[in-house]
Amino acid sequence: MKKILTTLMFCLLITACSSDESEIKSVVRASLKDPESARFGRLSNTITAIDFKFVCIYVNAKNSMGGYTGEKLFVLKKGLSKASRWKVYDKDKYKWICGTKGVW
Repeated sequence: MKKILTTLMFCLLITACSSDESEIKSVVRASLKDPESARFGRLSNTITAIDFKFVCIYVNAKNSMGGYTGEKLFVLKKGLSKASRWKVYDKDKYKWICGTKGVW
């Protein structure tokens, strides 16, 4: 019984992580000029600070001229309630989160 519960908890944890990751990627794509060109790089673990969760991710995507811009940092923020959604925030305002928590 203990083995079954452990396996179930592990599966739920993996599902929650992959669900968050797909939502994060979808939100980032929506903010790009060419969403289909997105090449995702490093993705941090979720960082909880005050009343929010943060995620840092690097993305390389095409600009309006059609060339890849190189990896750019995106910082996403979400409230702790289950109803809140990930949103892209100003990287200059929140990039300290990525560095202070040992993400990069």
